[in-house]
Amino acid sequence: MKRILKTVLVFLLTISVVCMQISAVSNAYGLNLDRRWTNVEFLDCYLNFHGTQATYNVFVGGNTDVTNITATATLYYKNSSGSWVEIPKDWSYDVDDNILTINETFTAVSGREYKVEFEATVSTPDYDEPVQDTQVKTCP
Repeated sequence: MKRILKTVLVFLLTISVVCMQISAVSNAYGLNLDRRWTNVEFLDCYLNFHGTQATYNVFVGGNTDVTNITATATLYYKNSSGSWVEIPKDWSYDVDDNILTINETFTAVSGREYKVEFEATVSTPDYDEPVQDTQVKTCP
């Protein structure tokens, strides 16, 4: 019984060392072993406030096969009853490229909570991939 337990422990230690080495190598060479998407290399969304001046920024990068990115962003604020109310904005985008950059601004109310829902379709000739992100922040 002790011999079996010893063998199992040695096996588990060996596996954990191998996994740590693979992780270290992937980080050292910038490899992304945990890909969430097929067409998308990165999706970064930011909602920031500078006083009551709000900025919403999005950066979508597709792989080299991407030929088109379409997207919409929808802005909301939370009212006194706790419901989200849409703020009408024409935040629609369509680029025939593999990169989409969005820079939007709006005037916010101090103490009010805001939400931006982002949805995009990143397209190659073979596959249309949907991606989304939601940012929620309170104006200081």
